[in-house]
Amino acid sequence: MTSIEHTAYPRLKRTLTPKELDQIYTPTPAELFLAQRRLGYAVAKNEIPASIVDHIAARATLLLSPHDLVGYDDSGTRRRHLPLIREALEIPPCDPPAQKVFLRAMVEAARTKDNLADLINVALEELVRCRDVFARNCT
Repeated sequence: MTSIEHTAYPRLKRTLTPKELDQIYTPTPAELFLAQRRLGYAVAKNEIPASIVDHIAARATLLLSPHDLVGYDDSGTRRRHLPLIREALEIPPCDPPAQKVFLRAMVEAARTKDNLADLINVALEELVRCRDVFARNCT
């Protein structure tokens, strides 16, 4: 069984060591460039522990606190950021053909698996497999 920490939707640890913060949450130069060029500031969500927000803000030399992010998840700013982030990471939105592939993969996986993290991983793997061949009817 896959643990939730090893999926595309992991839960964030609430207590992190300085080493974990540095290894996992230090923005790369490319991520900093994206934030400065396209977004203007580092993007974070309200659910992210304050230590992660503080660490990223310090590495990106931003004056930002977790309090500054209250309401971000429901904001128009978040809706504007998502397409920019998807474009930078080359992640297409989940259009109807992708939704069909995702749903079919989850239904099939549910025949042998009952853990939500496993179902999500199977569906995501199928989307990745089909990503380059959607034009050739991978639905």
